[in-house]
Amino acid sequence: MKKIVFLATIIGLGVWLFWVPTVTSEADLGDGKTVVLRGQPLFGWHSDWSRQLVISDGWSSETVKLFEDTGWWRGSALYRDAEGGYLLDDGIDYVVFALCPPRFIDPPSRQGNPGAASEPAPEAGCHPGPLEAEAPASRYHDQGEGLRFLGIFVETHPGLAFRSWRDVEEPMPDSIDAGG
Repeated sequence: MKKIVFLATIIGLGVWLFWVPTVTSEADLGDGKTVVLRGQPLFGWHSDWSRQLVISDGWSSETVKLFEDTGWWRGSALYRDAEGGYLLDDGIDYVVFALCPPRFIDPPSRQGNPGAASEPAPEAGCHPGPLEAEAPASRYHDQGEGLRFLGIFVETHPGLAFRSWRDVEEPMPDSIDAGG
């Protein structure tokens, strides 16, 4: 009997490890522009995620692997600057990108000031969508960068969701919250 229970446990664990569902959440920025956070739960006692960021202009897309969440992740805030660049800020790490065409300017990083990251030049024909045009200025990153808070990707049960600035207030970044 112990062998059957052991074998069933091993088989169940194997199935879970290899067929864990990937969940996604999409921020639709209008005009075909989307930012998608893709997550796959990691094996553990608390909520950990393996995450990817997918950016698209409606014609092409780019993907980058984000740092794995090992319990610290409280959400990923999405911003747009006046020049047409975007910032995804996890509070601990960040990535800077453009959507016209989709490209990563600064890869995922845990160093420096996200507002001081290199800015992409605005692209012809790439205008702010409805979500972006009315978004409020950032309360925490407004150090001359002109960042506007678009919303935040958060963990829900059983997956991920994007909450726009219309539905949620901008969270205080961990670096500020911790007095850094």
